[in-house]
Amino acid sequence: MSTLTLTDVTKHLGGHPVLQNVDLTVPRGSRTSVVGASGSGKSTLLRIIAGFDAPDAGRISLGDVLLAGGASPVPAHQRGVGYVAQDGALFPHLTVEQNIRFGLSRPARRSTRVAEVAELVAIGANLFGRYPHELSGGQQQRVALARALAPEPQVVLLDEPFSALDTGLRASTREAVIQALEHSGVTTILVTHDQDEALSFGDQVAILAGGRISQAGPPSEVYDNPGTADIADFLGDSIFLPCEVSAGEARTVLGSHPVRHDHRAAIGLHRALVRPAQLAIDVGSTSPNATIVDVQSVGSTLYVTVTIGGGGELVRVPYVTPVPERYSAGQDARVSVTGGVVVYPA
Repeated sequence: MSTLTLTDVTKHLGGHPVLQNVDLTVPRGSRTSVVGASGSGKSTLLRIIAGFDAPDAGRISLGDVLLAGGASPVPAHQRGVGYVAQDGALFPHLTVEQNIRFGLSRPARRSTRVAEVAELVAIGANLFGRYPHELSGGQQQRVALARALAPEPQVVLLDEPFSALDTGLRASTREAVIQALEHSGVTTILVTHDQDEALSFGDQVAILAGGRISQAGPPSEVYDNPGTADIADFLGDSIFLPCEVSAGEARTVLGSHPVRHDHRAAIGLHRALVRPAQLAIDVGSTSPNATIVDVQSVGSTLYVTVTIGGGGELVRVPYVTPVPERYSAGQDARVSVTGGVVVYPA
């Protein structure tokens, strides 16, 4: 297996730029998620890597092999790249076993490879004779992954493979797929619009916005230190508080907080990023700084909206609590912040 490298990849569709100077390195054996809103170019990026479409400019290399961008691009069927579509794209007239065997050479068809990859993705032999319509959505996606892994590709591309599944099935199927990919050691790229899915998938997350990679790195680092306020907001629940910064401290209506990362462009008023998990709400405090104006319960999460600083800043806090009846509209409370903040221009 080899490192996949994209350099200045650009693609226009209908005269409009879809990808612009995309640079991305996916180390061999690693898992990278590319996350972006609908229309950001995610699927186009996968199609270009797979060889279904050609870039207008730029280069794609797999180790020392130039897949695209040279005089003779490598055809899709010779790239050693497996592709799993959003709906699995299984052949409806073939059984599970026949679907998995489809991409294998004849010697491999007679080998134990089908059983190996089926076991890898937790597909039992009792399902081999079934047709796709006789499988659950999660089983279909695992069969699609098995078919992609069977020829032992160097890279596997996953095009939003869990988006059509319900929430519970999506989580369990994703975990099964991640385990299978870990055991296979294959280099993998997942594209998704689900931020939680992207952050939990693997070793690297890349943010695709406006056809460009705006930030890439380990998920924990990208979430902890988003390069812009827009990225911070896209990656999860974000609370931005106006602040002034001095001597490494950000002063907001909730007090003074250490600056964990500083993205200010100039001195003056800015805004501090606080994640909901950093906030605590105390309705028994003798020194309140906020008033609860709304409480909504959604499962185990309580969404508490407070107004801070005597009717000023409104903050909606997703708050996990086993005692939701403690909070009600009209209560005074003290909202405090634990940990540092990230500062951006106002």
